[in-house]
Amino acid sequence: PQLNVHLDIPEQLAVQSAEAAQTLMCSAQEIITNTLRHARASNLWLVLRVEDAGVRLEGRDDGEGVDELRLGLGLEGLRERFQQLGGRVTFDSERGGGFRVTGWIPARPSHP
Repeated sequence: PQLNVHLDIPEQLAVQSAEAAQTLMCSAQEIITNTLRHARASNLWLVLRVEDAGVRLEGRDDGEGVDELRLGLGLEGLRERFQQLGGRVTFDSERGGGFRVTGWIPARPSHP
């Protein structure tokens, strides 16, 4: 399938730990994989921003979307990675409106 990936990532971006960097990288990979496998999308936008004393990763596609969200192992794993660093992630979708993943990690990870 043809997927155009649009990246909006600052040239200079520093995260506090290798663990945070790995979480962001693995999460972006999971978002791309899920978009290719499930979304039937033509475009995927990935945005990485430093904000609210942390780093936000957002993935949004123009695919089919779903009426009811059911998280598979990949998205559950993504949620767990963000939570382990004291962050959070949300998933939004509607039929015909694509799929959106928004995750946030604090600048200084807190471990439970």
